[in-house]
Amino acid sequence: MEFTAEQIDLACRMKDGGLAWEPRVGNYVYDRSRVCRRDSPFQPRVYFILDYACFIRHVGGTEIFRRGMVWLPTWNDLRVLLREGGVDDVEVAAIVAEGITEGDELTRLYKKTLQTVDVHLHN
Repeated sequence: MEFTAEQIDLACRMKDGGLAWEPRVGNYVYDRSRVCRRDSPFQPRVYFILDYACFIRHVGGTEIFRRGMVWLPTWNDLRVLLREGGVDDVEVAAIVAEGITEGDELTRLYKKTLQTVDVHLHN
């Protein structure tokens, strides 16, 4: 899994906008604050949580993790968030279909999620 700079930026905006997230095994995260003591085996500053307790040790504790890390939702994560935000599967399918031709369907789902989060935070 590789995330674009735009997707990482959108994920940071979601976090800054108040997107709730409970870290768990299987999540991808971006080390915005450079708190992880080890280099990423993926792209720079992007990590996959395989062993939560071990990962927390490498970043210096739970609070540091929560402040410094940004969740990078996968396609499936975004579908769940969008459903919870009231976006139906038909609209998600349309977003994905439009994005496939450009190869940016994940980015489009990030943008829609950010719009949905904004609506929920400001209402």
